Amino acid sequence: MYSNEHHISDLLSKLYQQNNLSSVVDVYQVRSAYNEVVGELIAKLTQSLRFESGILYVRLLSAALRHEMTLRKQNLIDRINQHLGRPAVEEIVFQ
Repeated sequence: MYSNEHHISDLLSKLYQQNNLSSVVDVYQVRSAYNEVVGELIAKLTQSLRFESGILYVRLLSAALRHEMTLRKQNLIDRINQHLGRPAVEEIVFQ
């Protein structure tokens, strides 16, 4: 065993931080987790997703769906964070 062994995840994390790619990776991971959590039908009714500073901005095509998602907001936050394995999403804003 070598004394300079590192986990690949540690090396990637350091690489992302050094090259300011952490936020890009977060955006991709949050978008992917959102699509997994809400399912294919709601993902198709989602016009756009934006993730900045812990806030996920979701533009939906239906006012009725926006109302329903607003009622389930905390559950969605919890499920997305659980899917990610870390508390990345602090708030969701439905537009």
